[in-house]
Amino acid sequence: FKQFNDTYGHDAGDVLLRELAVIFREHLRQSDLACRYGGEEFVLILPGVNRETARTRLQQLANTVQQRRITFANQLIGPVTISIGYVTYERGEYHITTLIQSADAALYAAKRGGRNRVIDFADLPPDQGDE
Repeated sequence: FKQFNDTYGHDAGDVLLRELAVIFREHLRQSDLACRYGGEEFVLILPGVNRETARTRLQQLANTVQQRRITFANQLIGPVTISIGYVTYERGEYHITTLIQSADAALYAAKRGGRNRVIDFADLPPDQGDE
């Protein structure tokens, strides 16, 4: 959000946050959870979703964000894209800290890869997964 806020202003950044909340509400199930984790990071918890379904749903979410036309003060702002890093697990396989670190490593790989990407932690080379 820093670059976005620097370009369009903090009030526009607030509009973007609200629009992301709408998109999450539209595209996530009632059992899913979306939380802001940091300035520009969110944690999505999608219970009972396997790796293939997660990839499909998260790619659809990224596409929706990219296609959404967001306006502020009667001006189109953007384009807006998101980078997504994710990890899937079977119950008891990982500790929550390990899950977040794994998703974070995948997120940074998506950003390094040019942004506007969806990256599965399981697809990272072992040396990138250790960040």
